[in-house]
Amino acid sequence: MAFSNNASTTATRAAVEVLADKIQQVQVSLAMETITSLIDDISDHVLDMRKVFTVYSNQSEMDAALYALANEIKFTNFPLNMLFATVSDACVFLQKSENYGLTLVLPPEYRDPQCEICRRQRQNWTDAEWEWTRRNNVSISAAVWNETLWDYGRLEYQNVSYRATLRPWFKQAALLTPTNARIQFTEPYLYALGTRGNLTLVVSGITATYPFFDTLGQLSAVYGVDISFEDLHDTLAKYLQTPNAFMYITTKEGLLVGSSSNESLIDFAGNMIFANQSMNAQTRATSELLWSQFPSGGIDLSLLGGKLWDHEGLSFQLRAMSDAPHFVIINGAPKSDYTGEFDAVLADLDLQLGNNLRIMIGVSSTVFAVVVLISCILARFYVTIPLAHITRIIEDAAHFDFTAYKSMRKSNGNFIREIATMEQVFFVMIAKFAASVRGSTSTRLSEDVSFMKRNKIASTKK
Repeated sequence: MAFSNNASTTATRAAVEVLADKIQQVQVSLAMETITSLIDDISDHVLDMRKVFTVYSNQSEMDAALYALANEIKFTNFPLNMLFATVSDACVFLQKSENYGLTLVLPPEYRDPQCEICRRQRQNWTDAEWEWTRRNNVSISAAVWNETLWDYGRLEYQNVSYRATLRPWFKQAALLTPTNARIQFTEPYLYALGTRGNLTLVVSGITATYPFFDTLGQLSAVYGVDISFEDLHDTLAKYLQTPNAFMYITTKEGLLVGSSSNESLIDFAGNMIFANQSMNAQTRATSELLWSQFPSGGIDLSLLGGKLWDHEGLSFQLRAMSDAPHFVIINGAPKSDYTGEFDAVLADLDLQLGNNLRIMIGVSSTVFAVVVLISCILARFYVTIPLAHITRIIEDAAHFDFTAYKSMRKSNGNFIREIATMEQVFFVMIAKFAASVRGSTSTRLSEDVSFMKRNKIASTKK
């Protein structure tokens, strides 16, 4: 029974592992498809905005840049943060947000009499704010963007410093030329002006960019779209299929860029972390195993795709994006998520089996005891007592006392066949023995009578 049960559960566990693999493949496929679709949509969006800024907008005029971004939100409901910056460090950000959806950055010397947003930004500045702007060589204001009125509220001064031309997204695009201009994705970095309208929020992400050039082939401006890693959390979390499943995204080098958990992607010092530095136990355990596959360094996690991994009770797999930004997605779950109910059923089965075995042993012991008791009783009445009678008859017969023998012959005999047969043989033996005794007695008496007669005759002759 135990062997059969073990064989059955082994086969079931194998089937569960196959099912776990399929579930994980579905999860990572959905996440990969979503992220790939997002990247494709952003690429299409950037190409559309390239046309807009090239054909319809004055690339050096901030009002024109603002309303080009606003049109994109109005007609496509584009949700991500869009930014447009010139080589003079004039920059405008726009994003759908209930907070500060609009952010304007201007250098102190920026002058454009036709720029309405520039005028509105500075009309209420105090002397202290003007002094701060001159000292830091930048001015930043933020306002709520009203999509319905297609207008913005009061531009409020922000005591922060920002230079677009010094940021990773601008510097990467500035390396291109008119002949090789294309969409690029930056490496992960920390945003300087937060996201979702919160300018002080410390958040990491990447930016898709495209450069613009003047008629002389000189860089004039850069357009970008921020892809915040904070936004990836909801995307990953919604695809988890089991209670304790996990999913996280890294670069090929292992830099943590997204997670289904609420863990921070930035350490206490304000730096981005690698997956093996994560505070999340599942992320850290699985990434440490992946790290160990590169003992000599030079980590490239994209080389580990297409394999199901088992480590510390976790079952997980890895999938790498073939195109930029070449993210790697790791997803999995504790094995108990897939075998938990099975293990519970198995444990219950083992418990029931143990209980049934104890009951069977108890019943068997009881039945055995009863059978032994009955056997003893039967043996006493139908074996022991008859044998005792036979023994006494033999003893009496040895002394030529056949009274007990005659009494036993009159009884019904024994019910056990072997004993009854033995009794019959015993009766015959006793009968023959008694007859022999009688015969012997009669002969001896006859001989005694004859001897007495001969003696008497002899006496008479004398």
